[in-house]
Amino acid sequence: MKGQYSKGGRSRDRLAAALSARLASRAASELARQGSHPGAVFWRWKVSYSHTMALFAQTRTFNPKRQLCPVTAFQGRQAELSAQFAKARYSGNAEHKRNPGDFGLSPPLGPRPNKTLCDLVGIYTRHEALELLRRGVQRGLFSFQQRDGWPQNVWAVTHKGEPLEAQHEGDGIYHGYPMAENDPFRDKVLERWNRS
Repeated sequence: MKGQYSKGGRSRDRLAAALSARLASRAASELARQGSHPGAVFWRWKVSYSHTMALFAQTRTFNPKRQLCPVTAFQGRQAELSAQFAKARYSGNAEHKRNPGDFGLSPPLGPRPNKTLCDLVGIYTRHEALELLRRGVQRGLFSFQQRDGWPQNVWAVTHKGEPLEAQHEGDGIYHGYPMAENDPFRDKVLERWNRS
């Protein structure tokens, strides 16, 4: 999750959780004060919560610091990175999977509605994900930013034309997800992929 959203995105997640707790508390107070029917209070709370979450899903922000490695820098590192990524591993993240497939993941208890799902773009196995990760590196779609000698992000595009983003977790392990339709960086990834 680190790097996908700006710090403001994490703040919004905390704010959404606080608002959810506040709405639940308000509903309980109203129930006790008015002696209202529990179903009616719950329904009003649920509508308020749904509206709040929809607003947060629409206003999420993306990390503006992401940069593709310049083509000239990529050409200088191509052999080194190809050897390095022969050792790379793919872990996956349960928040981006409806069906865990062979990733060995359990679905999250509280899935977040604004997460993109790998299932929707046809990635069901760890092998497919790792192959796309390596293909992204071979075509020069990795970030200028590095963590422990590994690119912070790697991008690839599926055979159906869906752009993907992977993030380095540590020790050469990555997890990835489809890029959201409203992510402005998506166009840069598609442009570089189509030129390479």
